Amino acid sequence: DGTLWVATTEGLFAYGSEGYQRLTDDFAERSRSVRALADDGAGRVWLATMDGQVLGYAAGAFHRVREVGGAVQALCRDRGGRLWVGTYGDGLYSYDARRFRRFTPAQGLPAARVLCLAETADGTLWVGTQRGLVGYDGRTFAAPAYGADVSGPAIAALTVDRGGRLWVGTYAGGVYGVVDGRWRQVLDGQRPLRCLAADRAGRLWVRLTAWWGPDHPYPGGLVYCQGDQARVFPGPPAGPNQVSALAVD
Repeated sequence: DGTLWVATTEGLFAYGSEGYQRLTDDFAERSRSVRALADDGAGRVWLATMDGQVLGYAAGAFHRVREVGGAVQALCRDRGGRLWVGTYGDGLYSYDARRFRRFTPAQGLPAARVLCLAETADGTLWVGTQRGLVGYDGRTFAAPAYGADVSGPAIAALTVDRGGRLWVGTYAGGVYGVVDGRWRQVLDGQRPLRCLAADRAGRLWVRLTAWWGPDHPYPGGLVYCQGDQARVFPGPPAGPNQVSALAVD
């Protein structure tokens, strides 16, 4: 329905026609520092907390799936219905509603710290790690083949837009999209980046962290990009620098 879901250290917020609304219950209140979000397109939002809890939210209620090893950094639900969980030091998990399966550097991950996840239309699961970007085709992990790439820096965020284009944000602050088979940079690398999301209107949402550079200090917050334009957008009541993940349904 176009709701913007915002994960913060103060819990889960939904932004709709009436502005921001904080969503909580007793369990979510105890584990309220939300680190990652994934929308399943059927009215359910998956979220993960700093203390390793994986939760679902639907019809106004939270339900707990399980606790995984390590702090959860990223979630992604693929076209086959599996939920992928990236952790900070414990590798990558997949969940098919029956069991969890774990992937580590022994299976081909560049690093055990998985920072972000996204799936493209060809079924490739893109995994951003502390040591670069790889794609998983269901059998093996491989670096992208898009010319001059972003496989080296730590990957902070991934998203896929309505046209199926993959967007990549690095911890150095650069934002890249795959255009005509090659990387195209749309934001420079001067402001640290935390998360990305693409909406139905073709806008790319970017959460930039606070930056006190020598030339132009920046307090951080939400920015959306459309074409060659970038605009600042008001953050949730928790404060723009508390935003840790974004999702649009």
